[in-house]
Amino acid sequence: YESIGSGAPVVGFAHATLRPLAEDLKVAAVARRRTTDSLAEAVIDLASDLPRYRAMRAAGIELVRNESAEAVTIARVDHLVAAAARNRRTAAER
Repeated sequence: YESIGSGAPVVGFAHATLRPLAEDLKVAAVARRRTTDSLAEAVIDLASDLPRYRAMRAAGIELVRNESAEAVTIARVDHLVAAAARNRRTAAER
């Protein structure tokens, strides 16, 4: 949230935290594959698309502006607890 709130969109690999930021909130970009080359491509793609970058930047600043630090912390902890529970179930099923 710190980088998003400062106007820097997040670029990374697909996971439970980044997906909603990219798909729902439009403040992040996800690499197509879990490789460094794919991550570099995602960064270059975003840097090469100024309107998309500006839209992500504005959306991120607005998102964080409307959230209190306390609410963000609570949401982060809730998300981490839920993700850990899902991972625990998935690991038990293997």
